Amino acid sequence: MHYTHSLNEITGSFYTAILQTFGHAPAKIDHTGIGKSCPTKRFSSSGKKGDLTGWYQLDVDATPSPFGVFGDWRTGTKQTWRYQGQLTNTQKADLIEGQALRAKLKAAEQAEKARKIEQQRAIWHSAAPAEPNHSYLVKKQVGAYGLRQYRSALLIPLRDIAGVIQGVQYIYPDGTKRTHGGLMGFFHHIGKVSKPDETIYLCEGYATGASIFEATGQPVAIAFAAINLTRVGLLIRHKYLKANLIIAADNDIRPPDSNLKNTGVEAAREAAKACRAKVMIPNTTTKADFNDLLTGVHV
Repeated sequence: MHYTHSLNEITGSFYTAILQTFGHAPAKIDHTGIGKSCPTKRFSSSGKKGDLTGWYQLDVDATPSPFGVFGDWRTGTKQTWRYQGQLTNTQKADLIEGQALRAKLKAAEQAEKARKIEQQRAIWHSAAPAEPNHSYLVKKQVGAYGLRQYRSALLIPLRDIAGVIQGVQYIYPDGTKRTHGGLMGFFHHIGKVSKPDETIYLCEGYATGASIFEATGQPVAIAFAAINLTRVGLLIRHKYLKANLIIAADNDIRPPDSNLKNTGVEAAREAAKACRAKVMIPNTTTKADFNDLLTGVHV
């Protein structure tokens, strides 16, 4: 393989463009591809640790030449980039070789991902309904809605908008959570939507969603992570155009001297803006979600 030199030229040029724009750039530039289905890499455009508002995507296989986009979510900056360097015939051949290798690795990765999803589906279908006295449910003071159990772990299905299982979250008696299979764009729901203007709640975790359902009787979608709220919210909004969508945020309050952001609230507000929803935030002075608020148990 000889294509490393060509890739270094391309990524080096892209790195320079980002550096000239922000004064800071990622420590490493990765080939990501371009588009919504491709990963977006984050970095600190300010040089401050943990301030990851900078982002980029780079497609070294784009034609007629490598192409990239980068920007900053805080300022709204967005720039496009096209490789202007001249590659020799040998370098072009090396890039083609590299493209073929990446395609082969991607195919293998997708095949392995599909295998793991099928494995999780098999476990789900063979599992028994969850025990209502499972220690996690007892601790969180909620019922088991659409859950199954595998050995000591609760199983929560992550479904796509068509209802097909794409992953499973395992919750163990001590509260440890592990998600196997897909996450982004997948969710679990409690309750049914019975009218076009139904109130639908969207939240991060199962216990929060179950608590909201028990308190309101309204359908709830569970996104499993703050980063997934926008993706799931957009899917719900597309399917239920007139729904009263309310995002129940986790209130991730940080110490006054902390530089970390309130991930739950910021993600909820970002999702609400994207999918025309309202935001509901636990009224508390300590880090808490709505299960904590409704049960009186704070983390």
